[in-house]
Amino acid sequence: EPEYGFLGSALAADIRKQRCSVFPRTHYLDLLRTCRSCGAWFFFYAVEQRYWYEVLRFWVDADCVHCCACRAKDRRLHRAQLRYAQRIVAAEQLDDRQFGTLLRDALFLTQSGTLRSDAKLRRLRNLAIKRDYSGEPLVAVSAFLAAHAGESSRSA
Repeated sequence: EPEYGFLGSALAADIRKQRCSVFPRTHYLDLLRTCRSCGAWFFFYAVEQRYWYEVLRFWVDADCVHCCACRAKDRRLHRAQLRYAQRIVAAEQLDDRQFGTLLRDALFLTQSGTLRSDAKLRRLRNLAIKRDYSGEPLVAVSAFLAAHAGESSRSA
């Protein structure tokens, strides 16, 4: 896949701030890339590269391969996974706000394919009914389960 650098966008690099194995980057250029996830074109801007390599101190061999939208989606997914893992073990003790977040996260993770079993979502729905929870996340989970009732349950 082609990669295009734009010379007019060159920024001088501070090689003292970089982590490099062999060759430091002396300049950063705006680079036109193709996202590995969605295939969209995106720019990996020189300013962004400077931030990655000099402030965050990523290895200069590290590369940006996903567009901003896909990186944001990955961060949302990661945050939802962390919250789900922390809250699922104490689901019965959560207050309504925390339980609603757990339901939202479980639905999001199921829709994204991370939770591969609808059974986990059904158990949470049943717990919500048992504890008389009636928030919007329960409506969304119930609608999702109803829409997928005809399908064979996805394996765990």
